[in-house]
Amino acid sequence: MNSVRTFIAIDIPTGDELRKGWERIKESHVRDHIKWVDPRILHLTLFFLGEIPFSKVDPIWNSVCQHLHSTSSFKITLKAMGTFGSVNNPKVIWVGLQPSEALSSLYIKVVDSLKPFGFIPDERGFNPHITLGRVKHVSSGMKLMQSISELRNTEFQESRVDKIIFYKSELMPQGPKYTILKHLSLG
Repeated sequence: MNSVRTFIAIDIPTGDELRKGWERIKESHVRDHIKWVDPRILHLTLFFLGEIPFSKVDPIWNSVCQHLHSTSSFKITLKAMGTFGSVNNPKVIWVGLQPSEALSSLYIKVVDSLKPFGFIPDERGFNPHITLGRVKHVSSGMKLMQSISELRNTEFQESRVDKIIFYKSELMPQGPKYTILKHLSLG
């Protein structure tokens, strides 16, 4: 194995309120072609590295750990649902996060840890969200937007961020397969 597709993330457990809201959207759009994420692998991506040489996994992870060594665990709040893309052509269904200084600080530390390896953060900035589904085709983008807009102010759950995970990602026909390469528990 010469290279590996990777990303750094936070796992997100699926709480009851999120599950209920998500199920409502799924039931309303059962005839649409939406590739739903497996609830067991929900995560918040902090940084997608893409294909990297396998020999870089340890040096990159060591840098991440050095930058996060004094980071304490904290809580995040999952709030609101939305879509990326236009009304006529939605691409992704997501659940958002309430603004969090602790999360922003964590992201900056991760970015700083990756700079020596030539990784550059997304020019659009950090837009924390959790992907619930990827839209292939919907009969009515407006109907999808209306379903989701009913949940735009819903506070779904609080989750504790107490671990950062370095994942290997393999794209499979049945959906992505994620394998933990490394993890770091936060104090």
